[in-house]
Amino acid sequence: MTTAIVATVASLLGGLIQTLTGFGSGIVIMLIIPFVLSISQSSALSTLVCVVLNLSLVYHYRRFINFRIIILPTIISLLFSFVAIYYGTLVPIAILKIIFSCFLILLALYFIFFSNISISANVSTALICSSLAGLANGLFGIGGPPMALYYLSITESKQQYLGTVQFYFLITSLGSTIVRLFSGILTKEIALLSIPSIIAILIGKQIGVKLVQYISQEKMKRLIYGFLLFAGIVELIQCF
Repeated sequence: MTTAIVATVASLLGGLIQTLTGFGSGIVIMLIIPFVLSISQSSALSTLVCVVLNLSLVYHYRRFINFRIIILPTIISLLFSFVAIYYGTLVPIAILKIIFSCFLILLALYFIFFSNISISANVSTALICSSLAGLANGLFGIGGPPMALYYLSITESKQQYLGTVQFYFLITSLGSTIVRLFSGILTKEIALLSIPSIIAILIGKQIGVKLVQYISQEKMKRLIYGFLLFAGIVELIQCF
């Protein structure tokens, strides 16, 4: 019962954060659920629940999706994610968590102090951002930050950003979920635990939809960078 309550609360907060910023549900869930589940179980639950959230948000912003800038990053991210899921156990998880939390902090500080530097929609940028996202998604169920920053910089409006990044997350989360299912990480118990979490994350999404209309593109950027910094610091503290 305690596990279900923790997962439900984490999913509610995750749905709210992702709807407001375009990403973050996986980060929120993975900050909380590992207290009651293992890292691998937590990432499996997080990714499964996020598939439903992504699907809901894709439908909501379907008219604004820019499919042209999704194909290459999605392919690259899926490849790196599959590799990370299968071979991530070879590297101590404590070391990986420290590396990833430091990455989040440095990324946030970079964009806070150098936010006037834009990201170009070219092959090299897509490769860097999507490979980092794929590795993080495969290892921790957290692949949002690099791609959120990528799509935030190259999309033309708040709605196009939200629709495009959610479609990307839908495809990559679905791919990772299928791999975890066939590798035995996603079990029947995790699937049952996801039911109340899915309901909670959709409630969080509905709250976020009501609030996002009051947030400008510039405020959204500050919210994303601030949340990146917060998530990185919390992750780093939990490593010690």
